[in-house]
Amino acid sequence: MHAVGPVSSEGARWRRAARATFALSFLGILVVLGLFVRLPLLVLEPGPAPDVAKRTTIEAQTFPSEGSIHLTTAQVRAPQGASGRQILAAIFDPDQLVLPREVI
Repeated sequence: MHAVGPVSSEGARWRRAARATFALSFLGILVVLGLFVRLPLLVLEPGPAPDVAKRTTIEAQTFPSEGSIHLTTAQVRAPQGASGRQILAAIFDPDQLVLPREVI
């Protein structure tokens, strides 16, 4: 019969280092994939607001005006699906909104 003695501290330290290396490598792979893989989410952000009064002609009597009429628009960034990096940036930007693809 073979007697098993206590595990050496060197072996335990090596196993801890190997587990930590594996965990960090796995986490690194998940982060890289999360940053570049397209997800079924879209980022909605403010679009340009052109002055439509200057681009519109009216075939009737008009009166002079000093104001402007702006068309409010929104645009979808990355319509094929946003990457994790884009979603993370949108979460911290109050002017952007992350929505599921089915909503748009």
